[in-house]
Amino acid sequence: MATLCPLAMHVFKRGVTGPCPALEWDGPESRCGLVANPQNYGLRRVLAAGRESLTAAARLLIGATTGCDARINGEPANSNFYAELTAWDRKHAREVRDAKRLWGMR
Repeated sequence: MATLCPLAMHVFKRGVTGPCPALEWDGPESRCGLVANPQNYGLRRVLAAGRESLTAAARLLIGATTGCDARINGEPANSNFYAELTAWDRKHAREVRDAKRLWGMR
């Protein structure tokens, strides 16, 4: 709600200040539209690569598998958690690179 993730900054061609245009609401709960409905934000890419591929790539890029893409959000630093994220980044570098490619990120 407060900031855009790197994927949203790329898709919407704007800075980090939110709220994110892809933030979708279902009553009191929100979800990432880039994950839930990628066709609404990148139809050409969905047509080229498939909805499931773009959804999986978006999930990876927003950090859905690690808790969140926002690693510095004003909370006290957790060095053990950051070390785990760094190790995760190294282990999944190829997957992240491929996901970025699907969304047209460099």
